[in-house]
Amino acid sequence: MYTTFIVYLRLCLLPLSALYNLVTTLRNIAYDKAILKSTKIGIPTISIGNITVGGTGKSPHIHYLVHLLQNKYNIAVVSRGYGRKTQGFHYVNATNTAGEVGDEPLQCKKKYPTILVAVGEKRAPAAQKILQDYTTTSLLLLDDAFQHRSIKRDIDIVLIEYNWLLKTDYLLPAGNLRESIQGLHRASLIIVTKCPVGMQPIAEAKLQLDIPIFYSYITYSDELTHAYTNEKIPLSLDNYLVISGIANPVPLYEYLNSTTINYVSKEFADHYLYSSKDIEEIVFFCTKNNLTKIITTEKDAVRLMEFLPLFQKNKIDVYYLPISISFTESEKFDAYIQSLIHFFDYSYHIQKGSKLPML
Repeated sequence: MYTTFIVYLRLCLLPLSALYNLVTTLRNIAYDKAILKSTKIGIPTISIGNITVGGTGKSPHIHYLVHLLQNKYNIAVVSRGYGRKTQGFHYVNATNTAGEVGDEPLQCKKKYPTILVAVGEKRAPAAQKILQDYTTTSLLLLDDAFQHRSIKRDIDIVLIEYNWLLKTDYLLPAGNLRESIQGLHRASLIIVTKCPVGMQPIAEAKLQLDIPIFYSYITYSDELTHAYTNEKIPLSLDNYLVISGIANPVPLYEYLNSTTINYVSKEFADHYLYSSKDIEEIVFFCTKNNLTKIITTEKDAVRLMEFLPLFQKNKIDVYYLPISISFTESEKFDAYIQSLIHFFDYSYHIQKGSKLPML
């Protein structure tokens, strides 16, 4: 019954999707023809974005790039700061709350405290502000900026979730596409994310794009990290409450189901900003069911940190399960990204026409 309702709803929304397609297509044409302006920043600039709504894994891929490149470049990460209660441009400090700067920028700053992280709805002025304040910045990473074309990117990385390739989708609001799939031709490369380990390539056949395609998968730690003390404990037999406020918690549950732990789960919306009432209900549930340990995601952990006193008072420990990104061809991906950045870094200084490096 519910599935039938969804199908009929999508059909009813298709005319609006056609209108949405017209608007986004005209906007892209305006940028392609330079009717709308894209600002060139002057240092190599990478966008990590997607063509669909929902979680494709942008944050862990940004972290992968930061880890790969932080010893070679002075990196700045710019995000809109989705879900924050503030507006305008702000530098992110490790002492900020998720409500001030957004959960993902705060997570990035806590994980990589030596790099610059900033939030701002308008990416071009934010990037210019960073270069004005920190003149040695040599690489800019833009979070979720594939459709944000007011700032010119040298490298456009588009993430596509593996399961999405197995479906038929439509543009918003009938489906999940932010723009027509033809927009993928603007991408420098595509990463198919959340792949099954050992899978065979499938994107080349479906997408039929003459650009490099790489495949990544999530690797979960076998240890839990305490959200406040950073103490690590084995993910061993015990009883837990699992809290998730992410777009797609299914891979998390699949991994936990493969372990020996016992757990009950409680889900919230993506980027959910927990309230005191939420935490009180969580504490009550834990107390009632004799649970003293909570497992959550790293992104959720930064949103729960401000409630530390309440958890401590009730002797409840909050742990997060670290994840990392692995590639089926990691050496090939790393070398290609670095060659692209080197090309644009070189071209900014030498200013001569040359061809992009080949894969």
